Amino acid sequence: MRGVKVFKGLFDDQPTLQPEEAVESRGRNAELIQQRNEHLLYRFVWYGRDNYRYEYIVKQLCEEFYLSERTVSQIITDHAADLQKIRQQNPTVDWLRKKYQNFKW
Repeated sequence: MRGVKVFKGLFDDQPTLQPEEAVESRGRNAELIQQRNEHLLYRFVWYGRDNYRYEYIVKQLCEEFYLSERTVSQIITDHAADLQKIRQQNPTVDWLRKKYQNFKW
């Protein structure tokens, strides 16, 4: 796992990993991005239920997910079909609380 050698060096008095020694691939984990996007879409639908304006919802999502407005808007646009499925699913508050326990629904 990334950062383990640095962690051990910090607490076990071992030498830390030098930048040129880092061999692990860098980039974004596609599975984590997909999970984040799914969560973001559920939050988007949740806020939409309360008749908030689009701009307000996007700003809230930016704060919750630490993303730019452009990125949030792009995710919403790219996943319009998924939003329709979520809307038709009409998830209950209890279901959302079980699935995403770290957010207040």
